[in-house]
Amino acid sequence: MRDRNDLNVIKLRLFQQPATFSLRSFSEGGQHLVTMIKNYFKIAIRNIRRYSTYTILNISGMAVGMACSILILLWVQDEWSFDRHFKNADNLYRVLEKFISIDGHLYQEATTPSPLAAALKEQYPEIIRSSRYTDFPVSMQNGDDYIFERVSFVDDDFLKMFDIEFIKGDLNSALNGPNNLVLTEEMAKNIMAMKIRLANY
Repeated sequence: MRDRNDLNVIKLRLFQQPATFSLRSFSEGGQHLVTMIKNYFKIAIRNIRRYSTYTILNISGMAVGMACSILILLWVQDEWSFDRHFKNADNLYRVLEKFISIDGHLYQEATTPSPLAAALKEQYPEIIRSSRYTDFPVSMQNGDDYIFERVSFVDDDFLKMFDIEFIKGDLNSALNGPNNLVLTEEMAKNIMAMKIRLANY
């Protein structure tokens, strides 16, 4: 029978035995990885052939799900892209009107009463600027030549709300009168090319 000192000696010898380590080369490990991946592909192909019906259902479901997700993402991205190029995009709001038709359907449109813009600005101090907007097509004639454009009616705050850059003129006084007019660069070139006198319109 061994005494306590003998046991201590045995334990010490066990812990003092040198450990054995093995170091595999990188190429050998890479070969095993390639072989493992090949086996995974072989097993996947066998399962696809064996359970073709379930495979078609799973792949079709995944494809439909991915397509729906992409379409939803594109729709959300398109909705968030409106007016983002303006400096005050986070503070710009469009007023909509909801109404119920005779047949009971709920409709929504951007048509609002004309005095609403000034009334909102007066009653709500949070609203710094407000503007009405409406447009319609017009045609201008100079002999046998015609120009077809769209003319918009806006308030004085419109240019400041949308930080529109002027090539020529003053932003602060461009629309301070009922008969003032602002032209785009393209429209101004077309009018000058046809030599139309705006005073006739």
